[in-house]
Amino acid sequence: MRFITIFCLLFSFGLLAKDYKSLQRLNEGDVISAEVFNDILDKIELSLKSIDTSELVGSWDVLWKTCIDGGPGNCSGLNVGDGWTSGTDSLFKNRVDTWTIADDGDGTYSLSIEKYCVTGASAGVYFNDPCTGRISVDSGIFLFGKSDDADHTEMYNIKRTSDTRFLLWQLKSGSGSFVSFRLDKKNLPPEPPANLTATNSSGTISLSWDAVVATETLLVDGSTPVKQSEGAASSYKIQSKDAADGTYTDLTTATSNSYTDTITSGTTRWYRVYAVNEYGTSKGSNVVSISYSE
Repeated sequence: MRFITIFCLLFSFGLLAKDYKSLQRLNEGDVISAEVFNDILDKIELSLKSIDTSELVGSWDVLWKTCIDGGPGNCSGLNVGDGWTSGTDSLFKNRVDTWTIADDGDGTYSLSIEKYCVTGASAGVYFNDPCTGRISVDSGIFLFGKSDDADHTEMYNIKRTSDTRFLLWQLKSGSGSFVSFRLDKKNLPPEPPANLTATNSSGTISLSWDAVVATETLLVDGSTPVKQSEGAASSYKIQSKDAADGTYTDLTTATSNSYTDTITSGTTRWYRVYAVNEYGTSKGSNVVSISYSE
């Protein structure tokens, strides 16, 4: 148990964090479920393996960054369209877009860009039209080919910083310019409830945990900030079991971050809680057990 506790303190990652962060802190003697422990192992493995194109399927808020005067290919005077705001200390400018990546079902993947295509031109204005294309990730490189341009492929370095955030960038040494994209996953299920506790009063068990609220991510700062707010819980699923080696069963669904249960004398009961919203169910909370005897 001592080894597992220390291990979790060092390597417990939040499933839905933008960048990796600790899911919850444990104390000596705390118990975690196999599900949570396996999720920790999954995160470690995820940090070591190559990115597969399938991981990008879904809808993403995308933050562009490029030269303050110009754009990728020319940092001086290139017309790269609309929607830009100045970044930190006038070192770059940025704007936001939505990308949707789909599995085509035949081993290939496609990308639909809502506003600002990453390649091509229209009426002399680069990067200012919606577009679609094919994508692939290979050896740490993100490849994009526009649907109506079979002879040209854009290439970007890609890095995973969490399950829900990827970074793409390209340094154009010949022109002294750059472009980068930060992809933040949309439509997120909640993070796990934290700090589940149980108290006993003559067999009446009061459960409480931290409410799971939306995580707010600043996409663009400045005088008119753009924010993403995702991952709030709409309800909580509570599970219990009456033996350490027993199987959890659903006890009830709660719409607040507390619940009252009743147990009989001589009973020990284990509890865990899941957060739920329209996009899915979180991993389980920490596990608590409580005993009652008259």
